[in-house]
Order: sequence, then structure tokens, then C-alpha cells
Amino acid sequence: ITHAGTGTTYGINTNTATGTRTVSGNLVHTISSGGTPVAGIVQALSSPNIFRNKVYNISSSSTGVALVSGILLSSVSTNGSANIYNNLIGDLSAPTASSTTDAVRGINITATSTTTNIYVYYNTVYLTGTSSGIDFSGSAMYHTYSVTAANANLVMQNNIFVNNMVAKGTGRASAFRR
Repeated sequence: ITHAGTGTTYGINTNTATGTRTVSGNLVHTISSGGTPVAGIVQALSSPNIFRNKVYNISSSSTGVALVSGILLSSVSTNGSANIYNNLIGDLSAPTASSTTDAVRGINITATSTTTNIYVYYNTVYLTGTSSGIDFSGSAMYHTYSVTAANANLVMQNNIFVNNMVAKGTGRASAFRR
């Protein structure tokens, strides 16, 4: 998928209020956009199972606040659970981004409902690269955190998170960021 515009670009996007959604056995690759956000797999609501996917070569050429994610879990239904396991993610880039917030996230969990459980097991995320922007950050695994305790329960086991990105300015290169 090549999107020359500045809007949202997703490889696979599932968004349903109830039920269990399964996204598995997919090769999601070669997605580029001039805009943001850009993601390989996006899941919102329901109780997703995301496993055995290979996500790579995803990029944004946005010069501002870009966000490139391999897997983005934006929400889970009330009292639901999400399972993200056995995925391989790499070659994500935002080579011209300039922001102190992450421009690249391998697994990006922004779901915050306190009544949900998120299980992240046996994934491999490998990040490299940098940006020509003034500030640049990236995280192999990101989980939204709130001081008001509006956080989903997160359980991580047996993952390999490698972040060899070169942070710039006030940016950070993190294996896990919360």
C-alpha cells in the first residue's frame, strides 16, 4: 500500500464492539504513507487474538509528529481480554519525523480500560534506524500509562524486544516504554 497523502494508512484494521476477533497468519508489509498514523495491524474493541503475523517495511515520511506501529491495540471491549503472541515485527521507520513522542512503536498498546486484560507473549520486535528530524524517539513495546489508574492489566512474558534506533535531541530509544 502506498499512500501519497497525509491521512491514516492501515494494513489490516478490525473494529467491532463485541465478540472475539482473530488476526493470524498474515504477512503485512510494504506500507508507506506521507501521513500519520501508519500501522500494519490495528485492533479496536472486541476481544482480539493477534498471533503468528509477520509485520515489516512500514513507514511514514511525515516531517512532523509521525507515528508508525507494527501492531496497534487501541481499545478492548469492557471486561474483555486481548492476546498478542508469536508475532514478528521489524523494519518500521519514520525517517523524517521530528517529535519528542515516539515516532515508531513495534507493539503499541493505547487501550486504557481498567476492566480489561492484555496478554503479550512470545513476540519478537527488532527496530533500527533514526530520523533526520531534530527530535526522534522509538519503542519496541509501548503501553499507555495514566496516573489516574485507568490502565488495562498488562501481562508480558517471553518476548524479545530489541531497539537499536538512534534517538535524537530529547528523544529516547526504549525496549519497553510506559
